[in-house]
Amino acid sequence: MLRRQRGVSLVELMVGLAISLVLVAAAVAVYARALQGSATSGNLVQLNQAMRSIMNVMEFDIRRAGYSASAAAGTTNNTFSTRSATGTDLYVSSTNAPTAVNDCILYSFDLDSDGAFAANKREIFGFRYNRATRQVEVLNQSPTATGKVAADWTSQSCADPNLDWQALNLPDTVQVTALSFSTEGSQCLAFSPETYTPNDPATFARWTLTGTNTAAACDLGAGGAPAGTYAAATGTTFPLASTLKALVEVRQVTVRLVAQHARDTTLTRTLTHTIRVRNDRATTL
Repeated sequence: MLRRQRGVSLVELMVGLAISLVLVAAAVAVYARALQGSATSGNLVQLNQAMRSIMNVMEFDIRRAGYSASAAAGTTNNTFSTRSATGTDLYVSSTNAPTAVNDCILYSFDLDSDGAFAANKREIFGFRYNRATRQVEVLNQSPTATGKVAADWTSQSCADPNLDWQALNLPDTVQVTALSFSTEGSQCLAFSPETYTPNDPATFARWTLTGTNTAAACDLGAGGAPAGTYAAATGTTFPLASTLKALVEVRQVTVRLVAQHARDTTLTRTLTHTIRVRNDRATTL
């Protein structure tokens, strides 16, 4: 016997469609969140990789500051770590002094391993922050002014218009929002080579730079005390004994890099590295 078949009513159809639309909307929302999460993860990886690449370049190069092929243990004849008005030592300064933070570093090392420094060999190197373009820049060894070379260093100034700089990062991908350098943690050993005793403050002193420092650890101010902020070892007194003959500087540079992703400025990361300079600076008094 045939039975009369009965379809769904209009109300039932509308209810079914409404439920289907809700399910589809939920699926689309989940998919959109997954895509957004994937994009965020990708941007974060890209940001981290770019920052580490920039930091690795700076770290590898800064560690070589003061290298000289002719330097010998126990001597002070290293022309690549001379602290003077026209010196070749490691210098931290501001690109736009005096208002900017310490966003630039300059230093030298024996690039051709001949043991001698000459301005025309371009053996001055450095990094700085460009606020206008939000880029980290590396000192280019090609001169920009007639008769001037990048290594003709007379003022330890990163703002010298005769120096030429090249960018390390593309601002359409990663934007650097801050860069700073500090000599905090560097140590100075001050002693009289012939008669010093490690526990005798009259012949030996040791101190460590503290705070946001730009000074060299062995820079001496009035009365023989360090020029920057410092923490002295127990028993150290200033001024030092008049018999003081030599200073040995154990150098390190702390680099702080802050950057954000260009397409997602909510993604901001800070990377801080402390770089131990391989070559200590020794000087006689």
